[in-house]
Amino acid sequence: MPDEPEEQKLPIIDERQLELFKEWVSVQKDEIGLKRKQLDVEESQVKLGHEYALKALEAQSRDRDSQRLFRRKVMAWSLWFGVFLVVLLAAFSSYALSLGKIEMVRDMMLQIFGTGGLGAAAFFAARSFYRDRKHSGDEE
Repeated sequence: MPDEPEEQKLPIIDERQLELFKEWVSVQKDEIGLKRKQLDVEESQVKLGHEYALKALEAQSRDRDSQRLFRRKVMAWSLWFGVFLVVLLAAFSSYALSLGKIEMVRDMMLQIFGTGGLGAAAFFAARSFYRDRKHSGDEE
């Protein structure tokens, strides 16, 4: 018997082990399916997030365009209003000077430039105070 070639022996698998193996393969198949679904969901979330970001960027661009247009209109209107006031003031001053009301024109100019100068100084002081306060609040 020692001269006989040894047969390769395969492990004997009984029915219970075979069923356990089939169940394990089935579970692995289900896990792979679930993993595939999870990857599909993650991919769709990334795509939706990208679409949302693009639409948000487009909306922000439209908003800024409309803000620029509004600012341009306000600045143009303010400029024309200022020009109108200066022309009106010049016309009134020339009419008053033609009537010989030099004192009235002098008082009017003093009121406009004196009060306007104080108002402008107060405006710039308040604006710088607000900016300083705003920046100090951001740092804290």
